[in-house]
Amino acid sequence: APLYHFPYATIGLIVVNTICFAATGFAQNERLLEPWLLQYGEGLNPLEWIPAAFAHGSFIHLIGNMFFLWGFGLVVEGKLGWRRFIPLYLAMAAAWGFGVDILTLHRTDAYVLRTEFHVESIEELQREIKAEWSEEIPDDEKPDGKELEQFARLLLNHAKGRCLGASGVIFSLMAMSLVWAPKNELHIVGFLMYRFV
Repeated sequence: APLYHFPYATIGLIVVNTICFAATGFAQNERLLEPWLLQYGEGLNPLEWIPAAFAHGSFIHLIGNMFFLWGFGLVVEGKLGWRRFIPLYLAMAAAWGFGVDILTLHRTDAYVLRTEFHVESIEELQREIKAEWSEEIPDDEKPDGKELEQFARLLLNHAKGRCLGASGVIFSLMAMSLVWAPKNELHIVGFLMYRFV
């Protein structure tokens, strides 16, 4: 496909995504990563839409997304130029976040407590956790009420779900590339890895 513009923005976005990955503690620090996540079941949260598209959950996640950002961003930015590509990229990130929020509105605290934990309230979940811990943890190591509440809230938040990554934007770029450059080919050579558990 003929490209009319050098991919300044695509290169810049790869750099920005890499910097954001470092800013989140390379996905190794939950407290640094938490503000970047798009939380399910919390209503419409526009302030989460863009940051979530710049955060990644692992080094492999980042590398994979940046590879495809390069491949498809090159085509789209090559047609549009960086001045139109950057607003388009951010608009696609916002549209992805909006779509995720809409599709996960049902995952409220009450819904997840009922369907995942089979309880009716966070207090009931705390009682179940406490009962389970009473058999496994010595008395001098048992958490106090506040720690138990924090743990139950953490379990609930993880069960509700959240997401991150540039994949939603990259799928949009892929669709545009299929329209603008249908005969182009993208070859991938990779390794097949096994993980033993």
